[in-house]
Amino acid sequence: PFKNSFYYQLKGPFENIARAGEYGYTKAPSENDFKAAYYNSLMWSITKNELHADKAMEILRAYAGKLKKIYGPDDPLCAGLQGFMLINAAEIMRYTYSDLKYSNGWNLNDTKQVESMFRNVFLPVLQTFIKSEPYSNGNWGISVNKMVMALGIFLDDKDLYNSAIDFFYNSVDNGSLPNYISETGQIQETGRDQAHCMLGLGCLAELCECAWKQGDNLYGALDNRLYKGYEYLSKVNL
Repeated sequence: PFKNSFYYQLKGPFENIARAGEYGYTKAPSENDFKAAYYNSLMWSITKNELHADKAMEILRAYAGKLKKIYGPDDPLCAGLQGFMLINAAEIMRYTYSDLKYSNGWNLNDTKQVESMFRNVFLPVLQTFIKSEPYSNGNWGISVNKMVMALGIFLDDKDLYNSAIDFFYNSVDNGSLPNYISETGQIQETGRDQAHCMLGLGCLAELCECAWKQGDNLYGALDNRLYKGYEYLSKVNL
């Protein structure tokens, strides 16, 4: 069944996940699980059908209870891209499906276990990338940073949130806004391919939307730099 269906069958949970290498076999199934958690949380919000909510909770609880480590070689992308799906599902369920109202709703143990998973499994991978000498195209840093921001919000960690704002403006990594999109709108990966450019801009937009929900306008940063990037990319594709 489609991943937005409450009939979705959980493929995991896995103790270790990765996009390649020894645990590369977990990429597709774990990614599908994370998508299913997110899509069912959205369907719950739209339809108020508790079967969608219960499916999202099933997946969140399964991984929070088992996931221990994210492996390379491109573990920052795994933590950033897949983690962002899962943390958005968790954010929705935490604040719309409380055990105070629903028998299978989010409870204090869920808060403890899910927060522990994100802080102990996902965050170290992201922080290792941020502390390393830059070595990748900008979509990596952007994917990492949007997850750092999402973690700051979900964990109510103001310092973590502010570190994502600082990275957005000031990091020497290719994933900072001024390094990824030039003043002309040309993208750091324009000479590479269009798919990665679209990934980078999409992740920047998601990061900006997270900040917008917190009352911070990053969309307009550096004279609407993100907007210029979208215009440039659209013209190149046309």
